[in-house]
Amino acid sequence: MSPIRSMLAALIFAPAALVAQDAPQIAAARPSITVAAFEYGTVAAQIASDRGTRKRLEKMGIRDGANFAEALGLGATDLIVEGLVKSGAFRVLERRELDAIRQEQSITPDSITSASPTRIARARYIVSGSLTRLGFEEKHLGGMAGRLASAAFLYGLGGKKNTTQVNLTARVIDAETGEIVASFTGEGISTKGWGITVFGMGGWGLGGAKIGTENIRESAIGEATAKAAASVAERIGQLRATLAADA
Repeated sequence: MSPIRSMLAALIFAPAALVAQDAPQIAAARPSITVAAFEYGTVAAQIASDRGTRKRLEKMGIRDGANFAEALGLGATDLIVEGLVKSGAFRVLERRELDAIRQEQSITPDSITSASPTRIARARYIVSGSLTRLGFEEKHLGGMAGRLASAAFLYGLGGKKNTTQVNLTARVIDAETGEIVASFTGEGISTKGWGITVFGMGGWGLGGAKIGTENIRESAIGEATAKAAASVAERIGQLRATLAADA
């Protein structure tokens, strides 16, 4: 090969070689992590014992509080997984059906089957947690809005503001030792549902949607859950450098 061709080949292939050399380092900097299904027993018990929460859910057509709490916990889990995957900071492994640490430690080369010739990757860290709060709050408006509402009372009009809150408590666990590396709470609040009441009944939002209907309540719970899950994913992302160093 001529000197010129050798030089051109070096210029073409050298960057690719550098990328190939850096690839393992990049992969090593992304800790492997999995998210276990979040527990929902606390909120299920809250729904069962709190008449006010049950009444609000019944307005949405939800009468099976336990199933609803389970679905909310699974939804939060999926949202956290989505946030971690989008961040690109972790190798996120699917483990919904595995029993957290015990299952992670039990994965061995014996797991290889003809249908799955590649060894299943083990997650170094596990995110587990629970749905710890589902709150609804309704406030009658004060200040100028309250005075306007008071004046309008002669016409049967009033004002109110609804707040929906969802809390998720999460733990990051080292799958090799069982040590809890971090624990924190993600809070999500939705203020959807601002509007006016007519003789104290229901309410109509300023956008023309009736407050208290299934769609509005569901979107408020959905927004609060998404915010709580995003907060948890963000907090986990802040641990990436520490987790990568220990991996």
